[in-house]
Amino acid sequence: MDKKNVVNKNKLIIYTAPHCMKCLMAEKFCANNDIDAEIKPMTEIVDRTLDMLFESGLQETPILKRGEHWGSGFDIKFLKGEID
Repeated sequence: MDKKNVVNKNKLIIYTAPHCMKCLMAEKFCANNDIDAEIKPMTEIVDRTLDMLFESGLQETPILKRGEHWGSGFDIKFLKGEID
């Protein structure tokens, strides 16, 4: 199997907003701690998913996603993959 075509379902995705200090902190934390993270703008989250996130209490940027798990804010445990 060609490894470059394999999707890592647990890869960290950080959805950012413009001028967001916590977003920058999360990006820098990942870079400094050798955590593979994909950075995307918040506009890539579809509306129905965004509504679900807000309803579940995730109302702070950055929005974090790892596999099927979602988080928000500068959450070091989530960034490291220590998900409950």
